[in-house]
Amino acid sequence: MQAKNLLNISLLFTLALLLTITFWPAETPTPGAPTTVASSLDRESINTLTVTRQGYPSIVLHKKEQQWWLQSPPLPAKKNLVTELLALLESQSLIRYPLNEVNPQQIGLEKPSLCITYNQKPACFGDRNPLNQLRYLQFGTHVHMIYDTLSHQLSGSPSDYISPRLLPDGARITALTLDNLTLQHNQGRWQLTPQPENYSADQTQQLLGNWQRARALLVAPYQATDSEATIEVALENQKPIQFELVSSDPELILARPEMGIQYHLSEGSLAQLTRLPSIKTESE
Repeated sequence: MQAKNLLNISLLFTLALLLTITFWPAETPTPGAPTTVASSLDRESINTLTVTRQGYPSIVLHKKEQQWWLQSPPLPAKKNLVTELLALLESQSLIRYPLNEVNPQQIGLEKPSLCITYNQKPACFGDRNPLNQLRYLQFGTHVHMIYDTLSHQLSGSPSDYISPRLLPDGARITALTLDNLTLQHNQGRWQLTPQPENYSADQTQQLLGNWQRARALLVAPYQATDSEATIEVALENQKPIQFELVSSDPELILARPEMGIQYHLSEGSLAQLTRLPSIKTESE
């Protein structure tokens, strides 16, 4: 029995050694000071990000006036995702190899399935190392091994890259056309049509604030269906935005068919975005 156990241990050791030889580059780098994937690249100089995935159209993001936008559809990009894309270059390179010392085919870098191009400089993802689960990442003339929490977030549709905010950051509303109410900013004052009874200017500010803060739970590809109503939001120095109200129960769904997307909002959002808030009395 003892001889059999020793044989099993010997076989396991041999298997681990073979895996190491197969999946690790032949040369072991000399340990050095901690380094990042691209310590010399100025993050602020990056104004274009291109995500390339095998079998899918590339997704291009560009920076305009400190805000990131998708090229198609031309909508604001999801902030936290852009932050993670840029942070990839600052990831700690736990192990680093010169590119000419590795076999790209053995580590998934011969024809990488995912690359992110920073301006004109690509970073390409390879396989995970089966022994330590680190990801191979090629950038420039080196292959790095990093902790990877990003690649799985990049496998979805373009709608997954779109900001959940209904309006761009800093957008100033100049008019709001709802199903039963129109608000128009004119000569420093808001005019409402029809004029409601017992009206307070605070109601208008709360309604506009709801729009400026509104965030979807989900941004999804548009599914053609009948519209219950059309809502138009006019913005200062920007084109008006039209939303088609395609569902109001149980969740609010506002679609932008020309962009091919729809926003799914939480239950209760319909009243917050289409009705003036109630006036609070002193007893409340």
